[in-house]
Amino acid sequence: MSAERMSAYRMMGRNVEVRFDASKGAAILQEELAAYPPVAVPGGADLVVRYAPVEYAGLRFANPSIHCEMEDGFIVKGRMATMRFRLKGDRLLGVDFYPASARSPLIRGLRRMADMQYTSREERAGVIFHEWVAGPAAYWAPDLALVHASSFSDARGVTLIGGTGGTGKTSLALELCRRPGFRFVADDISFVGGHGHVWPNLAWPKIYGYNLKGDPELTARLLGGRTAADRLHWALHRRRGAAFVRRRMAPADLYDGYDREGGPLYRYVILIREDRSDLHISDLSPARAAAMSVHVMQAEYAGFHNHLHWHAVNRAAEDRLPAVSVSEVLNRWQDMLTRVLDRASCQLARIPRSMEHGAFRRRMAGLLAEAD
Repeated sequence: MSAERMSAYRMMGRNVEVRFDASKGAAILQEELAAYPPVAVPGGADLVVRYAPVEYAGLRFANPSIHCEMEDGFIVKGRMATMRFRLKGDRLLGVDFYPASARSPLIRGLRRMADMQYTSREERAGVIFHEWVAGPAAYWAPDLALVHASSFSDARGVTLIGGTGGTGKTSLALELCRRPGFRFVADDISFVGGHGHVWPNLAWPKIYGYNLKGDPELTARLLGGRTAADRLHWALHRRRGAAFVRRRMAPADLYDGYDREGGPLYRYVILIREDRSDLHISDLSPARAAAMSVHVMQAEYAGFHNHLHWHAVNRAAEDRLPAVSVSEVLNRWQDMLTRVLDRASCQLARIPRSMEHGAFRRRMAGLLAEAD
């Protein structure tokens, strides 16, 4: 289409071509993706992503109604967006996606007010790209594993801070990446390569109300310059609780620098909250750390896993094998991570459930910064 614009980036260790339509959302997405290194793809990209309304040509099955099996892949009909995964055999060629939106301006406004992030349909493009395009694309990559972890780099390499939601991963990254010598690599999902290289995931960090506690500098940086309506939304949702409101912010605006290339994995620390009185850090075997990581990812990507299972059901109706198997992917990740983590330092940080957030952030960040 003549209205499409094209850019190519180096991400996940691959050359990814993104095609944008002429919409406002596409312009916002292009601005966010500009954080990645640009590349030329004269021989063709490893993956082609298209930001434009999804077409249903070639529909074969719809079991259930939110999953459509196509001649060349399948369509995921999500609450936030619709995604079409284009396949050739067992290879992922590309993904088309577009945010979902109510037709009524009133409904759109009410949904924005109810959203903890206070985002419009267009402003969700970056979130959808990283969570429903880039992350799922790794399922077809034999040399990549997803880890639910924030990550940062320093002179020693890349440190992953893993665990379930709410354990303090983002808080530690926010604390450390504003210190000299540390650079942001990822906020929520880290891409770990089979040779131990951690590739940046430059999705804008999600900062919750509790991340601001005891941090006036971060509060001013996050909320400064926002509209009166935006600030009112923050205040109202903050009254429900610090976990019920958040904002996204570009890494370049949060930190003095961020890492566009990634680096070798140096250390992996898994955070876990316990009913205990003291913070305790102990060594963790690579196999145990890998198993814990895969279990967390099973929960984090359960929604996408459902679509892969439905893809298998619809393929079976035609006596065909699925293009990808959830169990095979998770087993591959566990095997790969066990090998990769054998060359890194693995630790389990047991954090008292009652530990005050600011005290946890400062003490844990100090331990991570000083450790050999």
